[in-house]
Amino acid sequence: MDQDKATDNNALLETDEPAKAAEFLRLAMAKITELQLPFTPVFYGLFYIYVSGKNTTLNRKLERHIENKSLTHENAVKMFVNYFFVCSEELTEGLRHELLDTITEVVSSIISIAGKSAISNKQLEQHIKTLSTTQSTQNVLSIVSSIIHVTKQFVSDTKQLENDLMVTSKGLNTLKNELAHARLEATTDSLTGLLNRRGFDQQLNKMLNDRRKSGAGFCVVMADLDHFKDINDNYGHLFGDKILKVFARLLTDKTRSTDHVARFGGEEFILILPETSMENAFIVSENIRKAVEKLQVRNTKTGDIINAMTCSFGIVAHRFDESASDLVDRCDSALYKAKQNGRNKTVKG
Repeated sequence: MDQDKATDNNALLETDEPAKAAEFLRLAMAKITELQLPFTPVFYGLFYIYVSGKNTTLNRKLERHIENKSLTHENAVKMFVNYFFVCSEELTEGLRHELLDTITEVVSSIISIAGKSAISNKQLEQHIKTLSTTQSTQNVLSIVSSIIHVTKQFVSDTKQLENDLMVTSKGLNTLKNELAHARLEATTDSLTGLLNRRGFDQQLNKMLNDRRKSGAGFCVVMADLDHFKDINDNYGHLFGDKILKVFARLLTDKTRSTDHVARFGGEEFILILPETSMENAFIVSENIRKAVEKLQVRNTKTGDIINAMTCSFGIVAHRFDESASDLVDRCDSALYKAKQNGRNKTVKG
């Protein structure tokens, strides 16, 4: 083993402090979400090590796969085995014995619950014996699968096992909910509760795929609060945040539940209106624009009421086979024209 690999492996054996481990986990989840990979233990393990920087060799390999868009589940498993499970004999041996102890305990409990079965017990004893001697991670996984298959035959109707599985199911549901919450957070703007830029990109790509299949058209509307910098400068960023939240709520109220509303960045917002013509998208935008003119927001610190807000809009209808970037660029250009023409206007692109 060369010096670099030895250093990498020693780093993997170190235990992270809870705060550091939590941060690594957060960064790993963010990376998995960014690459639109499934939330599996293999990818969790790989990207936890990746963001922690503990194995430079693994990081280089991962980065090549990411760059070449060749990071498949099969490749991930190979890297996990090569760079994580077998990074050192000490780690591999420890993991194998820990897995053996856990499986033995679980199987013993299942046998006690389900009653004696000569054939099944003999098969289980053989699997456990094989598990205690194998050095291959892949063989371990295969043996565990066999154990599950054997025990399933005579424990499926056991009431006690049903109770145990219910507890496990609750744990899995909790994990599932936590993962769903993590995915939601990754696509939600923390200030307004709307979709963020990532969430918008995902919805837009879905709309493009749906259109290729069904042919149904849609429109995109980009909105920008006029002179928002002046609001921040005159009343402070906290009041500016309040304005953004009020505007976000107005956008939601003035659109359908089937529409997608996102904060594009800063004071810019963007809407996807499925199965909507340019004429109807213009009506929706004008309704919002006129509602913004009537907004009155009180500054709780000074008591002042701000009622001179306006908003500009750019709207486009998707052209069949048009890319996401081209569509957004056209919409941005329409918004720019609205700004150039004096603001507080809706311009079709």
